[in-house]
Amino acid sequence: MGGNSGRTLAWYRVDATDLDLGSACAALASLLTTCTRRRLPPALLQAPPRGDEAARQAHARHFFRAFHALAGALVLVFDDVHAAPSTDFEGLLQAALDEAPDSSTVLMTSRHPPRGVLLESVARGDLWMIDGQALNFTADEAVSLLAPRLGIEGARLLQARTGGGPQA
Repeated sequence: MGGNSGRTLAWYRVDATDLDLGSACAALASLLTTCTRRRLPPALLQAPPRGDEAARQAHARHFFRAFHALAGALVLVFDDVHAAPSTDFEGLLQAALDEAPDSSTVLMTSRHPPRGVLLESVARGDLWMIDGQALNFTADEAVSLLAPRLGIEGARLLQARTGGGPQA
């Protein structure tokens, strides 16, 4: 799962099953093992009980400190963040961002703007928002990418019909 940058790519899709912090930590630990063949200590998979927010935040930070240390240079993508079922998970995302070393990048995709603690990260400049339009391919980019499969005219036609949207 390495890329041209020499960093490991780890992709995590957020969904309703992430309601339980312990389950989310277990899934992230499994992702780490899949990507790096390294394992987190089992104690890090046991989240503190609900209600003790300070302990839960400390656990999330400790979890990601260990996660990033084992992962090495990493691009960690949280996809569909808008599906985060609780503020607990937002706290976990914030810890992933805060504990990431300079050699790593944390990306979050969402159909909605950040809220709560993540919005605070935007205000501090720790989390940047990129408008979906910025991801659209220009005609030249579409030709460069798609011409080998679609031909130059086919690539231009597809770009024109979709506005260059990569989801097309």
